[in-house]
Amino acid sequence: MKRYLLASLLLVPLACSSGDDPIEQGSGACPEADLVGGVCTGVPRDVSLDASGVTCGTTHDVAGPGALDAAVNAAVSGDCIVLSPASYGSITLPDGVSLFSSHPDETTIAGLYAGGDATSSVTIRGLQVTGGGVVLRGGEVTIDAVRILDAPGIAIDIESGRATITRSEVYRAAGLGIDAAGAVGLTIEGSKIGENQTGGIWVAGADTCNDEAARVDLDISDSLLDGNRYVAAALFGAVGRIDNVRIQNGTPAAFIGGGGLSVAACSAITAGRLAVIDNDDWGVLIDDSDFSLDGGTIDRNVRGIWVQNTVSTGVERVSILNTKLTANLAVGFGITEGSTGVYAENLTIADTAALSIPVEVDGVSASAEEVGEGITWAGFSQARLTDVTISNSAVKPMTITEEVGTGSIITRMSVDGGMESTLSILHQKLPVGGVTPDWVGGQPTVETTPDQIQGVPSSVTIPPGI
Repeated sequence: MKRYLLASLLLVPLACSSGDDPIEQGSGACPEADLVGGVCTGVPRDVSLDASGVTCGTTHDVAGPGALDAAVNAAVSGDCIVLSPASYGSITLPDGVSLFSSHPDETTIAGLYAGGDATSSVTIRGLQVTGGGVVLRGGEVTIDAVRILDAPGIAIDIESGRATITRSEVYRAAGLGIDAAGAVGLTIEGSKIGENQTGGIWVAGADTCNDEAARVDLDISDSLLDGNRYVAAALFGAVGRIDNVRIQNGTPAAFIGGGGLSVAACSAITAGRLAVIDNDDWGVLIDDSDFSLDGGTIDRNVRGIWVQNTVSTGVERVSILNTKLTANLAVGFGITEGSTGVYAENLTIADTAALSIPVEVDGVSASAEEVGEGITWAGFSQARLTDVTISNSAVKPMTITEEVGTGSIITRMSVDGGMESTLSILHQKLPVGGVTPDWVGGQPTVETTPDQIQGVPSSVTIPPGI
């Protein structure tokens, strides 16, 4: 079923080659803002592109817009069409036909339909799509060194098949940047995705909690997601990895959202070198999914990392290692009621600032309340925390509400900074004889009370199904 989100709201000869050498990156200096972990994201600078690495049956050279129709009509699966620098209208490629030009600064098209059946292998390289979108109708499609700007709806719509997007830029779509709701696989490498109006990346399998085969293979690396509205990346039933990715400056759409990374609907993601910063809502949201992060920088979001609905049957579903959470608003690291299988080690949580957010009192939604806690740990959740340092929390370093889940352990936690009142951990709504975490290697001051002194931050609404 077709899906939509918030709908209301270049002249160098090209040679065909069977070689697999990567295209050089060029001598142009990379703007600092485009660097992610030392990798320059987006379309290569000062490089003339060709069809290297692609085997072409017949190459159809197009001297200008007037010669395009003849080339399209003559091309068959396995052929390549090579555009001379010019401005072209929308192009519908025959099944299995690839499209090239020398650089997106020199060649523009108004829209593109490409792909083919499950056996098709198609490459799109070295051009710019302006004012229209790209629809991938199936097969295996590679989009390389392509700019897609100002699409009136979805910028890249993957109706079926697998897509690989490398060294490309997807900006200012009126809808989603990349809609992979119909895909079986998506790879994004060395690309920039930004300022799209209803989300950056949307990956959605069908009934993925009951059918693992319906999950979508995902690999995102060396990429930048910047200034997308509503959500930078929403994953439903995605399985794969995220490595060396920076997600930043997310903003709301129609006063909703503004979050960074959402991992939901029985996804299973392994992440490393992940920076999520300056988003107007959550940094990383994990809902009923497996998520492992080793090496994260989660700064200046409204809630840094938020875990909910991760019910486990004795295995760890969420693992956060070697991660810094700094200057987030309201909550640095949150674990909601009933979540289990949460493990965190070598966390540094600093400078969590106060913000008024919706809370619950005695399990009922109440008005907003000022919250500023390094860790929020809600009732009957089970977690193991090791080597955690919390400093300068605006309200409390950690608040635990109600009993914790059996097997909860805190090993070597240190708390410092702030006033004396913000140095003690609060364990509220704790009945006499109630289950508390086992403390190993020292215990900070813990204030216990059977009463509820502070509201519990409400669960986060995941991006709605589309």
